[in-house]
Amino acid sequence: MTEENRQLLQEEIVQLMKLKGMERGADIEVVSDYIIRKEGENGYRELKQALSNFGFDLPDIKKTSSMEWIPEFMPHILLVGAFRFFDWIEEDVFNMGRDALSFSRTLKTFIKWFSSTKNTIIKAAKNWDKYYTHGEATLEKFDKNKKTGLLVIEDFTTHYLLCVYLSGVFYKILEISTGSKKVKVEEKKCVFNGDDRHEFELSW
Repeated sequence: MTEENRQLLQEEIVQLMKLKGMERGADIEVVSDYIIRKEGENGYRELKQALSNFGFDLPDIKKTSSMEWIPEFMPHILLVGAFRFFDWIEEDVFNMGRDALSFSRTLKTFIKWFSSTKNTIIKAAKNWDKYYTHGEATLEKFDKNKKTGLLVIEDFTTHYLLCVYLSGVFYKILEISTGSKKVKVEEKKCVFNGDDRHEFELSW
């Protein structure tokens, strides 16, 4: 870990520990599994020790149920910690979100397979509050002919890397529901850029 990332992570842990929201244990399962697959068991243990040195002790993931409510700072600190500790790039975080549905049985329930892409995305957005205690997701625009949509998330402020992670999740939902190999997800507005909400442009 570079000295710059070390200093950033110290500051970020302090800020993330202030988060009051809750989310399902499935998220910390997803982050942990991805880290182990990418960096190995030894890398995961080294990360846990580094986070402990910064004052954050990761709970025993094996004792965490996928559907129990846990403080949202737990998976978020683990995600940000991995990004800083292993000197990842944003693509790694995007891939984590994209792969989430592949190796988390619980997160697969985030999607209900309907006959249309629109209904699939609407249902996924409505299920937001089943996984997070704050924030609201809405499919604000959808054009079947142009194959575009606009997914909006309001009142959700944690860390900008969560936006990258969610972009990967939305990418996978869109890829599966459309069957397209030309899926794109681009965050056009973000609260971390001074905007009042998150806006994700979808196309396929």
